[in-house]
Amino acid sequence: MDSVEAVNFENLIGRQMLAVIPVLDPSAVQTFIIRGVEGGGIWIESQALTNLILEKVGLAYAPRTPVFFLSFSEMRFAFFPANAPSLNEGAFGV
Repeated sequence: MDSVEAVNFENLIGRQMLAVIPVLDPSAVQTFIIRGVEGGGIWIESQALTNLILEKVGLAYAPRTPVFFLSFSEMRFAFFPANAPSLNEGAFGV
């Protein structure tokens, strides 16, 4: 991914991404891997969601990794690092 213009959900399949998902935790940034994209949302692999489900059903492991559908309306915002450095302006007195 060489430019910001190339970033869209289809181009991020198989990549790690971060988002705030209020239905899971309105104050936490969630990490997940995008596994697929549809018109209404994305399919994600999430260790946090996997842990939650395994705990709820009383299992230590699942024979296959679960993939979850996350509708776009359930995300407050999502972000992915572009191929350029980022600076905290306050740290540099800006």
